[in-house]
Amino acid sequence: MTRYENFLYFIGSVFTPLYAIVFTTYFVTKKSLPKVVNLILWLLGVWGYYQLQKVDLELGTTFLLLVVMAVLVVICSRIQQYWA
Repeated sequence: MTRYENFLYFIGSVFTPLYAIVFTTYFVTKKSLPKVVNLILWLLGVWGYYQLQKVDLELGTTFLLLVVMAVLVVICSRIQQYWA
């Protein structure tokens, strides 16, 4: 059972930041970021998922990470607009 639980955590850690990046880019900013920036954000999100699991959150790790990643994508998009 532990292996199954770890597998589900792995899926959550991979897809939560990915969906946050994709949905925020498509629906909010409507402009894509460079692939390197997306990769760095995604890796930061995977790391953040495991760090947030150590904290007992009422809404859970996934929801908080979605919000944090969405904010990071918007900030990176604004920085890109400023420098472009």
